[in-house]
Amino acid sequence: MEAVRLKASALPFRYYSEVFNNLVIPPEEPVVGDIVDDLVDIYSEIAPGLTLFENGDIAAAKNHWQFWLSNHWGEHATSALRALWSYVAKREGSSL
Repeated sequence: MEAVRLKASALPFRYYSEVFNNLVIPPEEPVVGDIVDDLVDIYSEIAPGLTLFENGDIAAAKNHWQFWLSNHWGEHATSALRALWSYVAKREGSSL
């Protein structure tokens, strides 16, 4: 896990603004997200499924990934993706 944290720490930013539920109107107050935490959480919840898959237990791997995607790391993945996309778009001069 420390190797993932170290590699993620090399990204050009760490913290970003985030709203947990963008379906709430009026919007909730934004909070601070942490891309390093996001990537470590994603990896730590995908890795056990990879072990199951590599050991031939494909059904268990699928169940593991589906459960943790919908219960935790999916939120981290979508938040991290949005933050990365915003960073790239800003660097390229695109409008969001």
